[in-house]
Amino acid sequence: MDPVTDTAILAVKALFSAYSGYTKGKFTDSDRGVREEVRRRSTMLKNHLANIHTSAHDSRHRKARREADNVIEVCEQIQTDAQFSTSRTPHSTHDGIGKMNKKSIKKLIDHDLSTLQKLVKCANKVNEISDSQAKGVEEIEVVTGLKELAQMCTGTRNHFLERNMLIDGLTKR
Repeated sequence: MDPVTDTAILAVKALFSAYSGYTKGKFTDSDRGVREEVRRRSTMLKNHLANIHTSAHDSRHRKARREADNVIEVCEQIQTDAQFSTSRTPHSTHDGIGKMNKKSIKKLIDHDLSTLQKLVKCANKVNEISDSQAKGVEEIEVVTGLKELAQMCTGTRNHFLERNMLIDGLTKR
């Protein structure tokens, strides 16, 4: 692989240690690992959001509670997408999977890195919202932060779904 791809693989490994970069014979393992990492990170987001939801409920902040519910729903959708995403398994009947050229694999590696980075940004945002809520900011500020987080999570979900196009060999729209 070229140095740019090696750098991308190292960056993904920094975020997700079990990554093998879709090397020959490891496509299934890398694919499953990325999908599990996406599910794990979205579960972490949901856990933080549950705390925000509880605090909003205790403070009788209905709008913040409703927005937290909305973001939790998006996180659940990400989890479902990762669970049922196109993947390569020994029993797969999908012909295009696992027969990717080097250029397509590089795009997939870069895409995985971008997805994980987006999830990290979402985690940072949810931590920021949680901290501001703990400091007692106005409900409107929490609601605004949750709406921004919802947008970020929806963008992350859409980005992750584009991964299926790469695996299917549909690298161009």
